[in-house]
Formats: sequence, C-alpha cells, structure tokens
Amino acid sequence: AACDLVVLRFAPRRSHMLPIIAIAFSWTGDTWAEPQGLPAGHNGGVKERLTTPAGGRRPHILMILFDDYGWADAGWHRNYTAPGGEFLPATPEVATPHLDSLVREGIELDRHYVYKYCSPSRSALQSGRNPYHVNPLNAEPTISNPDDPVSGFQGIPRNMTGLATKLAAAGYRTAGFGKWDAGMATPDHTPHGRGYQTALNYFHHCNDYWSFTDGGCPVPYSGGDKVPIVDLWKAGGGAGEGRLGEGRLGEGPAWGANNTCVRDCGCGCSVEVGPPAECAAGPLGDPWWGGYEDSLFEKHALALVEGHDAAVPLFLFFAPHIVHTPLQVPQEYADRFAFIAPTDKPRHQRQVYHAMVSFADDIVGNLTAAFKRKGMWDDTLVVFSTDNGGPVYGNGTAGANNFPLRGGKMNNWEGGIRGNAFVSGGFLPPSRRGIKWDGLAALWDWYATFSALAGVDATDHRAAKASLPPIDSHDLSAFLLGKTLASPRAELPIGTEPRLSNLSSAPLCASYNRATPYYDEPSVVGDEPKPLPDSPPPGSRCTTVSALIVDEGKGGLWKLLTGTVEQAMYTGPAYPNSTTDEVSSHFVSHCGDGCLFELRADPLETSDLASRHPQRLARLRAKLEAYEATAFNPDRGGNTAAACEHAQGVYRGFWGPFMR
Repeated sequence: AACDLVVLRFAPRRSHMLPIIAIAFSWTGDTWAEPQGLPAGHNGGVKERLTTPAGGRRPHILMILFDDYGWADAGWHRNYTAPGGEFLPATPEVATPHLDSLVREGIELDRHYVYKYCSPSRSALQSGRNPYHVNPLNAEPTISNPDDPVSGFQGIPRNMTGLATKLAAAGYRTAGFGKWDAGMATPDHTPHGRGYQTALNYFHHCNDYWSFTDGGCPVPYSGGDKVPIVDLWKAGGGAGEGRLGEGRLGEGPAWGANNTCVRDCGCGCSVEVGPPAECAAGPLGDPWWGGYEDSLFEKHALALVEGHDAAVPLFLFFAPHIVHTPLQVPQEYADRFAFIAPTDKPRHQRQVYHAMVSFADDIVGNLTAAFKRKGMWDDTLVVFSTDNGGPVYGNGTAGANNFPLRGGKMNNWEGGIRGNAFVSGGFLPPSRRGIKWDGLAALWDWYATFSALAGVDATDHRAAKASLPPIDSHDLSAFLLGKTLASPRAELPIGTEPRLSNLSSAPLCASYNRATPYYDEPSVVGDEPKPLPDSPPPGSRCTTVSALIVDEGKGGLWKLLTGTVEQAMYTGPAYPNSTTDEVSSHFVSHCGDGCLFELRADPLETSDLASRHPQRLARLRAKLEAYEATAFNPDRGGNTAAACEHAQGVYRGFWGPFMR
C-alpha cells in the first residue's frame, strides 16, 4: 500500500511533456561517431571514438547530484560508528529510507571527494576535470570576456566536451533536470550544448523554489530599481513555438512552466513553509506541492522514464535544488518534522532542512520505482553524490550538519569536500553489493567511468585542438565490475578560488581579473569565497591549488593544507540548535607552508603532523607546486549588459544565453 501511494502521488500527466527522442544506433570495430539526437555541428562537429563497453553491455545510468548535502544529514551516516570512532545513534530527524536502501544494496563510497562549493563541482562532473583545470570559481553566469571566445565565461570553456555528448555518441538517450550552474553565456554552455537532448534546468547557483527567480535587471529610468528574472530553461527539439520543449532551436525559456508569481528574493529568500498565496502554477506548469520547483523537475524526469524505450540505453542526470538555500519546503513535509522545533533555532532552519532532505529522498524513491516499472532496473547503474559538504556557516542559518567532520561548504576541511556518495542499481554484480569502499575517488572520475561503461573513448579531442587542459578523470569501472578492489587514483589535488600563497609556481595576484564577480551570500559572515585581496603586497602570488591528498597505501592517507583555512570548527550531532551562537569566521587555521594530517588515523583532522614529518611535508609541497604549475586560470571577464538585454528582450523575463 505504501508503494502504491508513492506511485499515485506523483502520477505524471502526459500533456506538455518534453518530447521523447528515438535513437537507432549500432557499430562494429573501431568506429568514430557523431553524437546522436543533437543538432548538426554539435560540439564543433567533432566525432567520438567508440570502444567496447567495459561491462559487455551498456547500462542505463541514473546520476543524482544533491546540493549542499551535509555528512550527518544522510541516514547511512546515522546508527553507525562515525569517523573518529564515536557511535552515532539513529534519529528520526534524519529520514532517508530510499537512499538508505540504495546504499544497503550497493557500494558506500567512503572517500568520495568533491569541490568545496557548487559551480566548480558541477563543471568538474560535466567536463571530467579537476576544478583547477576547468573552473575553480563560483562566478555569476552573466559574465563574459569578449577577448577570449573559448574560455572567457563562467563555468566550462566552450570547447570542452560534455559528459552527455560522449554518451550521446555512444547511442544513449540523454536527459538532465534541475540545477546546472556550469555556464550560460552561449548555446554551447547550456545543458543542450553539452549533450543533453532533453533538459529542464536553472542556470544560477540557486533561485526561489516558488517563483524560480534569481537576480534582476535594471528598470529603465527608475533610478536603480530592478525587475526579477525567472531562471528556467528547457530543451527538447521539435518545430513550433510556445509549448514546453518545442522551441524552434530545440531549446529556450520554459515559458509557462514557471509559477505565476515573480518576486525579488532569489537565493536570499527567507525560510518559508508552503507556497506564497500569490504563486500559482503556470499554464504549462503543474500544481504538485504548490508548484514547488523540485516537483516540477521530478514530474518531467518521471514522464521521460515512463515514455522511454527500454531497449535504448538512458543517461538521466537529476540534480535537484535541494538542499541549497533558500530553505523552503511544502507545508506537509515541514509538519512531519515539527518535533524538532523546541530545540531548533528561531527560524526553524534544522527542521526545514531535514524536511527538504525527506522530500528529495521521496523523489529518489519515485525515480527508482519508475525504472523498475519499466523493467530497466536490472540494467541500471545509480550513482549518487553531493556537490559539496553541508554549509555550517552563518551560525547554522543554512541548516546543514557535517558531524563529526571538521568544517563545511566553502573550505577544504573534510566537512567541505568529503561528500555523501554511493553506487547502486541492478547493474552492479552481486559481489559488489552491500559493501563500503574506502578507495580514493572524485566526482570528476565519473566522466571516464561512464564513458568506459558506455563504450566511448573519454579523451577530449575537441579540447585538445583548442589547447585546453585534458581530462583528469580516472576510470572506476574495473572496481565497479568486481575486477579489483584498488582505486586507480592515488593522488587528489584540491582547488580553491584564488588565494594568497607562497607556492613559487602560483601566478602573481595581479594577473587575475579583479572585475570577475564571486558569489557572495550576505548572510555568510567571514566564510564566503573572497575576491582577491584589496591590496595584495607587491609581487605576491595567488594559487588555485591549495591542498593535496596522497594515498601511500600502508604508508598512510596524507592530506596537506596550505594557507589560511576558514571554519576550523566542529558541530554536534544536532546542529544547528537553539544554543548555536558561534561566528565561524573566528575559527581559522593559518597553515602557511602546510598543515599535515594522516586521515586514516585522524579523520577529524585534529593533529597537525607537519613538524614531525618535515620530509613528507616537503615532498607533498613539491607535488603541490607541480600541480599548481598546470592550473588553468583564464580571464573570465565581468558582468555584461548583454545578459540583461537578452533576458528582458528576446527571452521575455527569463535568463538564457546572451552571446553566440
């Protein structure tokens, strides 16, 4: 009965769905193929080299990427012995039964690393590169540098090949729903431009869950007033105009799919339970849960799965807005966690955060149920990750908790970059189910892994022609298929936005464009990524590679941190709460030449061993110097008027590409 309720609750209506694209595909031998189901000339017309699928057959792939998901906010990180040895009991506050079930049936990835915040992680996943080789910045998508038509933008340089393009060349049906945050400036930067045949997404770091707005554009002759802009974009092919997924160019603003309200709050909206009275579903939207944004993405993802031909391999990328601020959730879910209120902060951040996690967990349950109804589950690989650690800054105003790990989002402590992650699905061999793996892995390793499983060479040939950095992705398919327990990755350089550094290979601070805007959340006191120093000392250097993890096997798992590292703090099992009153910017470690931790013995990063291991410190610093010497730091430019001109003109109040 419970399963029937889940299915009926989200039974999709078939009108106004993004269209299904049929793909016929076959190959023999060493073949080069164009991506299927995409416009002629996609990805510069570059073909991809096909290979034999690593597992003998091409699996369906469901990639799920949560946003700002805290370590202690995952059910499988409760009722367990936590890093450091403390037993953390179960709690009704953390309710993720669907995710927990997938972990039990799959592989818990205990050492899966991500970048410390959103856009670089997402750029890394889609491009197969460590963020310092593609995009280490949370810059705004409205920037551009007209002097650099390849890399002068936010997100992924236009001549890098997207993950979905690789899979489309291997005959996959590709679809993406939810948060993008990997570029917007040109048609090459959108999900469709990166290979997603069908997509419904927003471009910015976050937006209002009810009105879908973020940011604004000037009102002419108003003296500085701005009008909010809706952030919702679709792709799906077909002729005609006006219906969702049927724009003439195959993509465009998702007119009518947004709710009818337009309000000026975006990422900065306050904690809110239930939809505002003025927000009603648009003519192509849906009233599920009051028009809640993630339910709209869910609706289209479910419809796509239900209409899919199971004989064609499917790559579905689902990236909900949850659990990023603003903390907003339907009333029913908030009510389920009302018992938290007596110990919560006055604005109920912990309660609403856990309610949002529960909502997203139900989405995952509905998606996996859809795969099973279609008879696709036995051939499906599910990969789940967060894009960064949970935000614990601002006295807990973002609601997350990484207990017992140190730090959180926006820093390189384990709480900021050691992410919740697992692999599951019927494609996994029985020998790989129900295990925990501590091999070193990174979010961008899925680029090479999915390519190997799909039967396509992961080499980025288009990027090579443009002299862009090659991929950094390691193929994990041998481990997934039960051929080895070892990880192919032994080292992991860790990036940062430009920071003062004494690394001799780092560029001069003066070489960075100070006009490039960084994401700045006003509620974050002292923890947000800083622009370059106001007055860097003459000759000072700024690095975008500030840390390193090296797995020496029996010799230890070593982590080097350099420079200043904020949020050198710990939370408790129930964070934030009514007694939370710290200013996390007060907790700063000044690592200088390096703080050194052995993570297997000291996963909480409590003991700096730099003074006891000077030779190892020197060896790791030399490695870091070498990695920094390859860092990719193009001038991405500053805000451009063209973004608002397009938003207020051709897109009629929606964000979208503003350059060709």
